[in-house]
Order: sequence, then C-alpha cells, then structure tokens
Amino acid sequence: MGAQLFSCFDRLINNVSIMSDYTSTFRDKKGCIIEKVMQEVYVINDVQFASELHIFAIEFFYLQGRREMRAALRLER
Repeated sequence: MGAQLFSCFDRLINNVSIMSDYTSTFRDKKGCIIEKVMQEVYVINDVQFASELHIFAIEFFYLQGRREMRAALRLER
C-alpha cells in the first residue's frame, strides 16, 4: 500500500510539473485554465487526493483540447 501511494505521488508531482511547463492562463481559453477545471474535479464527492480518479483527471485534463471540450460541453447544458 505504501509503495503504491508513493508511486501515485510521484506520478502526481511529475504531471503537475509538466502541466505548469505547458499551460498558461494566457494560452488557455476562458474557463479552460487547469486550476478552474481541477476545482470542479475536487467538488466531486468521490474524488480523494491521489486516488485513481484524481490521477486520471490530472492526466486527462493535461491536454488543452480536453479542457476546451469540457468547457464546450458545459455550455450545451
């Protein structure tokens, strides 16, 4: 369990550092900034820090196109 948790933290740290290198509030469209997208992820009751769902969300929303698609789908509601 401990080794698995450390592995998750390593992946999380790696992903966060990559995201900060490749994203910027100046390049992201309105509503597509990583911080805003992840805030929405954190309000989901089942999302625990470093859980599989949390790691998946970080990896999934890493790509700007996915954040933009999420924003576009929200507008359609």
